[in-house]
Amino acid sequence: MKQTRTEVLIIGAGPTGLMLANMLHTYGINFRIIDKKQGPSRYSKALGVHPRAMEMMELAGLYPSFLQEGFLAKHAQLYSNNQPLFRINFSLLNKDTSYSFLTIIPQRETEFLLEDHLPQRKVERAKRLVDLTQEHNGVKALIKGPNEEEEISARYLIGCDGAHSATRKLLNMPFEGKSEEVSVMLGDVKLKQSPFKEYLNLISNKNGLLFVAPFKGAYTRIIVIDLNKQGHHFPSNVTMDTFRASIEQVYGKSLSIEDPYWLSSLTTSHRHAAYYRDRNVILAGDAAHVHNPVGGQGMNIGFQDAVNVAWKLAYVIKNNFQPTLLDSYQIERKPIAADIINKTSRMINVISIAQPWAIQTRNSIMKLLLQRPFLQKKVMKNLSQLTHDYTNTEYSRRILQLTGNPAGVRVPPLHVVTATWENKNIYELLRSGKCLLLFYGNEHFFQVKQTVLQKAMEIFNEKCGNILKPVFLLDNEPREALGETDDCFIDLYDEAREKLGLQLYDVIIIRPDAHTLVHTSIRNVEAVKTALRGYFN
Repeated sequence: MKQTRTEVLIIGAGPTGLMLANMLHTYGINFRIIDKKQGPSRYSKALGVHPRAMEMMELAGLYPSFLQEGFLAKHAQLYSNNQPLFRINFSLLNKDTSYSFLTIIPQRETEFLLEDHLPQRKVERAKRLVDLTQEHNGVKALIKGPNEEEEISARYLIGCDGAHSATRKLLNMPFEGKSEEVSVMLGDVKLKQSPFKEYLNLISNKNGLLFVAPFKGAYTRIIVIDLNKQGHHFPSNVTMDTFRASIEQVYGKSLSIEDPYWLSSLTTSHRHAAYYRDRNVILAGDAAHVHNPVGGQGMNIGFQDAVNVAWKLAYVIKNNFQPTLLDSYQIERKPIAADIINKTSRMINVISIAQPWAIQTRNSIMKLLLQRPFLQKKVMKNLSQLTHDYTNTEYSRRILQLTGNPAGVRVPPLHVVTATWENKNIYELLRSGKCLLLFYGNEHFFQVKQTVLQKAMEIFNEKCGNILKPVFLLDNEPREALGETDDCFIDLYDEAREKLGLQLYDVIIIRPDAHTLVHTSIRNVEAVKTALRGYFN
């Protein structure tokens, strides 16, 4: 039997696995990625990439392809009994993110773009995990291919193999949850003479719910919950006839649909793995958590799982950090998945109510609340995952006591200019995999302290691994030319000051996944040391 070695073995080449592969490739980590399917999925499944996930794409250098291939939905129109109820305007998020829209793109295209960004033929198809053995410093995985078996020794095995994860089953890991018993039909079809071409549409009445989302191109995703076809009344096989009938039942009139690319169904449920890490095996994406599709959250939190664990794997493998750093992956990500499970479970209950009086009450309350821009923005930030952060961890609370600022705050894309007046996004600096040690000061501060602070960083990096990149950010335009420097930038648009709450002579460490590690005054050196020791052990 063939025997090989790698640092990281990724099981599953869906969106989460491919995102993890891209981040590990960016960080220079040796990995292999296998998938049991013969080729990429031809079905769309998930379709919405939320603003925070688009920020993750920017971290990976992938965002131009998604902007080019996706339909950028800037509005969502809600109807009650085919009458407009209110419109949601994603542009309310303009000040919070560079991606104030929902990127509608079929999952098959998402997977293609992610795989295309990897070295050619990096994904190994028609190979499945059949057994694994944990050892002191790694994992031995038995992989069955079309012609032979192979034993792969890896330091870490990451299960990104979906809701029916073979990785999770081989660990005998509990996957607790239950069915919500709401059955859904969905399909990608061509819609002739569509009244739903320019934005997302959600239609609700006593017969159920209809969601219509146009793709870029000829196809449209339609999702229908027909309350008259639930339980044993739900068809065992979705055909164009049953799909049309349920659409007409909910919409009140027929839609001219044809040429289905994909028709499917599902019954909603939620389940959560008991833990995300078992020694040298880690779960991510649907292998760790599943929930109903309301709000399109699943694929998006899988992306964030991948980005969170990737840089920590890189620090353990490349910089010899303690493996306990990987424990922070579960500490940070599991509560977010639990929160989404709770929220989507409540949402499916709200949108699937059938009593006319309850529907009217629900719609009246929604209209009253969501017509107010500040409340609409709050809901959209939550659904867009822009509110997801790690400020509720024990580590963050300790840092809050030391500095007055919590750790784990999301860092949005920040636009600055270089010393030679070129526009730069802070996210570009994070692609190196290093934490940014950002000093916020004025021109005098830069001229006096630059050499001293750079020397201090060199000493730190020599002792602790090359993980910190010093960045000097000036609060305004300098009076004199800064000369050739690659570590000094100007907060010309005041984005760092306004979005991160920076004050003169602050220091902030930004993790590779665009969250803060510590934010304090440059005079509070002990807090910075405590933060680094506390997080990296």
